[in-house]
Amino acid sequence: MMRAYRRAVIENVGFESDGFAGVTEILLRASHQGYRIVEVPMILRSRVTGVSKMKVARSMKMHLQLMMQALVWRLSYTMPAPIVNPKEIG
Repeated sequence: MMRAYRRAVIENVGFESDGFAGVTEILLRASHQGYRIVEVPMILRSRVTGVSKMKVARSMKMHLQLMMQALVWRLSYTMPAPIVNPKEIG
């Protein structure tokens, strides 16, 4: 999997996690901050040589913690007041 980010996202979206969870955290925080997310389909092929270094249990734990944190972000988010056209008030 490959992800590309605009420079503004990298400069403005902070994240705390590392590894696989860090990649997901950037995506969640960017979405939460209103950045547009676009997916481009690609074909993933099985590894021909070598062994994955991903530790599945650790990655699952980190992602579950991140999902709980994302839920807190969503529940604590307050909607901004709507912008009212001054001409509509009077």
